[in-house]
Amino acid sequence: GQTEKGKVLLGIDATKFQSTIASGYGRSNSTLISLQPQIGGFVNNNVAIGGLIQLEYQSQVSSDFTTYAVAPFLRGYLGGSDKVKFFMEPFIGIAGISYKSFYSYTTYTLGGTLGFTVFASSSVGIDIGLQYYHLGPGSASSSSYYGTRTIDIPAQNIIG
Repeated sequence: GQTEKGKVLLGIDATKFQSTIASGYGRSNSTLISLQPQIGGFVNNNVAIGGLIQLEYQSQVSSDFTTYAVAPFLRGYLGGSDKVKFFMEPFIGIAGISYKSFYSYTTYTLGGTLGFTVFASSSVGIDIGLQYYHLGPGSASSSSYYGTRTIDIPAQNIIG
């Protein structure tokens, strides 16, 4: 199966893309793009260890900012069948935020995903779940993001 020891997990999470065009007093246009590529290896059946990179860009009238994070992750599959398996994937790492024309800072990030993978073929799985993403304190603030992880395509059998 795709979660056997020695297989490689390669995926990209493109969970957030939003473009808002607004008119009228107090409204502004904005764009948000987020990608999270990841790669890992199964060190045991149903257990993968790897790394991920979170990249996010947001543009608004008042400011543009870029967020990045680099973190190791541990993914564990529990129960299920050859077609659908439940997983947990915690991570903790370093993150940075850069505000155009203002300042930038580095902090920590932590979070995780709970969900299930639907194995669509022998080399493609689609993850569906909930993700929590937290940026630690920086210059003056911290923030958390709760969202849905809608598409992640780990092509475990392509490499390995």
